[in-house]
Amino acid sequence: MRDGTSKQTTQANDAGAAAMTEVGLPLEELVRRGAREIIQRAIKAEVQLLLEQCNGVNLLDGRPSSW
Repeated sequence: MRDGTSKQTTQANDAGAAAMTEVGLPLEELVRRGAREIIQRAIKAEVQLLLEQCNGVNLLDGRPSSW
């Protein structure tokens, strides 16, 4: 009886590991894409804020900056 239970547990673990591998890779890719999108949005927001702050800034020789 113990051997049968052990065999079933091993098979269940193997099936679970295979499922995790199949699910894990696409999930990892989704997480990477989501993180990449969040970072891109944050960078765009930072650049926009910087450009807005530099809007009225003049260069050292007095000319207006052309941001």
